[in-house]
Amino acid sequence: MLGEILRSAIDFISNSKKMIVVIVAVALFSIALSAAISVFLERSDNLRVPSVGNIRVFGVGAYWDVACTNETGFINWGTVYPGSVINVSIYLKSLSNREVILNLNVTNWDPPGLSEYITVSWNYSGKFLAPGEVLPVTFTLKMSDSTSAVDYIIREKVSGFNVTLKIYPTTYLK
Repeated sequence: MLGEILRSAIDFISNSKKMIVVIVAVALFSIALSAAISVFLERSDNLRVPSVGNIRVFGVGAYWDVACTNETGFINWGTVYPGSVINVSIYLKSLSNREVILNLNVTNWDPPGLSEYITVSWNYSGKFLAPGEVLPVTFTLKMSDSTSAVDYIIREKVSGFNVTLKIYPTTYLK
């Protein structure tokens, strides 16, 4: 009986060689694809970049509180991951004796190439700021999750970054 079962199995294998080759090929392809996806996800999920944004203000003060008692000269964005969107709010107080419109200039990226993959914006609407007026402002940092961003961070061995946010009046109401 065991001999018959063994002989049937051998006959089945010899008649089904093409099917077995296809099954083995599909299995190997699936394993290779799973490994490639795992490597990509491992590379981007564990990639984190600590960061600090320096704030340089001209004609305004930057504060953590609405009472303008806790002045700040930096934003700690925390750890930034590919695809991150981080919001940080501060208060700006006009130190001018005239109404002003403020401008934001994001400069001094370190490393410089990171500016291709990270943007910093704010929710300031461009309204005139009266002398002594306090305005809540939220800065938004967005890091790209593109393959080129991940490749840049790995290739350049980016372990952190700095950027300067320059806030200054551009227009004075007379």
